[in-house]
Amino acid sequence: MVDYWQKAGFKVVAEGACDAVVLGAHAGLQTADLNRALPALLDHGAELVALHRNHFFLDKSGQRRLGPGAWCAALEPLSQAGRAVCVGKPSERIFREALKRIGVVANEALFISDDPLSDLVTAKHLGLGTVFVLSGKYTDHEVLGRMVQEDWPDIICQGVAELG
Repeated sequence: MVDYWQKAGFKVVAEGACDAVVLGAHAGLQTADLNRALPALLDHGAELVALHRNHFFLDKSGQRRLGPGAWCAALEPLSQAGRAVCVGKPSERIFREALKRIGVVANEALFISDDPLSDLVTAKHLGLGTVFVLSGKYTDHEVLGRMVQEDWPDIICQGVAELG
């Protein structure tokens, strides 16, 4: 996302003093990359920003990779504020903004995701209808056993085509 940030007017640095350390899904992220963020967080008071808090994602080959949520959990206590700013899921802010932009209230919307833990719980708490598709991160519904039943999705299906 370096090109995106630069086009948006931000100066991107690989290490040293900066205003923010930004975490996103990156299949090649290494511990050494995170170590380079330590001086920015510990010595220069940089904000820790997570583009989302998903703990893992699937890379292009379908392999599970640690996501920004996992890295954020490791770095968060080291940030000046002791917490990260999350600008994506599962923050309610992004769901509310999406509803506003499409001009509907929560009970008129349906949120479809392959991640019930990071995505669907927030959507459900806000009153959106929820669909868990088994065509992505999880291929069965066993993950629901980690959740309280009230947070379970309204619909579970193999893929979006089933919603017809």
